[in-house]
Parts: sequence; structure tokens; C-alpha cells
Amino acid sequence: MRLEIVRGGGLAGLVSRTELDSTRDAVFDGALTYEHNFNQYSKLLAGVAVESGRDNTLTTASLALQVKVSNHLALAAGYQMTDNSSPPPGSGRRDTLSTLSLVYDMKNPKLAPE
Repeated sequence: MRLEIVRGGGLAGLVSRTELDSTRDAVFDGALTYEHNFNQYSKLLAGVAVESGRDNTLTTASLALQVKVSNHLALAAGYQMTDNSSPPPGSGRRDTLSTLSLVYDMKNPKLAPE
């Protein structure tokens, strides 16, 4: 169903309603993650997620390096790539994201150590 709503002058109203055909599709959704500790201060985090249906497949891959600077703080640099086999009109198929993050670790001292 598609709804068209017009706003203006602080009021909004329904202009039209169009019934669309329903579709059915099975979708596969899966993910893999990997974590490797180089030492007590640095670790590598990696992951891949796939969501695939009949008409479209969305794949996201990420990689990050995390380095502890204190008991509760770490710096993380990451890279993520997303691939969409059937993107919306006006969009590209691939997208990338680079991040630099400050990670705060909150642990309950009453829990057993890892």
C-alpha cells in the first residue's frame, strides 16, 4: 500500500491511497564475526553480514583495530564496506565508511573475570 500525505500550514491530510500487489519471498539472513587478541592491549575485530532474497542481496563487511589506552578506554579505527545488488534509483551499488572511535568499557566488578 502506498500513502500520499500532504503537509502545509501546520495541517496534514491524506490525499490518496493506492493498493499495491503483495509479494512473498524467503530471505536468508546470516552473519559471521571474528575477534583476535594480539596481546592484552590490542585486538582485531572482523565481521560479514549477508541478507539475501530473490531480488536483492545486501552484504556488509567490517574490519576494526582496537587498542586499549587505559583499563576503561580504547581507541578503535574501522572500515566498513556495503554492497547492495539492487540499490534504489539514484544510489550507488557500493558504499564505504571509515571510523575512528573512543570505546568506553563498563564492567561489573562483581562478575567473574573473562
